[in-house]
Amino acid sequence: MKASEYQWLADWMHAKGVAFWGVADLSGLGTSCDETGETFPSAIAWVTPMNTRIMASISSGPNQAYADEYASVNRNINSAALALESDLRMRGLRALALAASKRTDPVNLKGDFPHKTA
Repeated sequence: MKASEYQWLADWMHAKGVAFWGVADLSGLGTSCDETGETFPSAIAWVTPMNTRIMASISSGPNQAYADEYASVNRNINSAALALESDLRMRGLRALALAASKRTDPVNLKGDFPHKTA
């Protein structure tokens, strides 16, 4: 993305209530491919906080409240990612929303691209 394209993205993130986000350079990382087989040169990443009360409750390990919060946050991430993908494509940019916590390799328990890398 060009620097001039970041303002609409900053506005988009602000409208979604996202305080912390960034664009990562993925050069040489071997990312997922689009429908033409071309990899992506960058990724957009953002922070989605978990409920602090629930996080404090897992000192002895995950519980049902944590599992429910985790699922809810992932649904919100996925919804926002799909909306952002759509907006990027409407602007003529290539985009691929990767679902949070989706394992596409069940043997090695990993997805197409780890969000934490971005």
